[in-house]
Amino acid sequence: MSNSAVTTTNREEEIAFLAMEQALGINIELADAGGGNSMPDGAWPTADGRGIVEVTSPPAAGQLAKWASSKRANEPLSESGVISARINELASHLMEELEQDWATENIKKLQAHSAEQRHLYLFARTEIQGSYFYRLSDEYKNDSVEHIANLDLP
Repeated sequence: MSNSAVTTTNREEEIAFLAMEQALGINIELADAGGGNSMPDGAWPTADGRGIVEVTSPPAAGQLAKWASSKRANEPLSESGVISARINELASHLMEELEQDWATENIKKLQAHSAEQRHLYLFARTEIQGSYFYRLSDEYKNDSVEHIANLDLP
């Protein structure tokens, strides 16, 4: 991962970049990581041009505030609640997520730049959010495959 003197990543971006570099065999250069402007977070050269990535997650300000408060007080914190499994509805659930403002802003940012590859790297800050993202990469070795329909980006 290359880094300029003025651009730095946040923790989530750094983890995403390292994972993508390992999986794709690329070296991501930082565009505006952590900057919040209209540039994608990272870019890399491809044989035909370049690839770009935007790292994002659903908002979780309330949960993050609880974690910070708990950490300062040296108290344990855990998540609890019910997660609707929505079995065989994974694609429709993810489309609902990707139609929200936080996602469409990032998708538009990717679409506004010329690139041969565009990646929207989704991460979750809560177990409720993460339970759906995990299922995208589940190998289902016990043959109980949940088929995922194609996602049509907004």
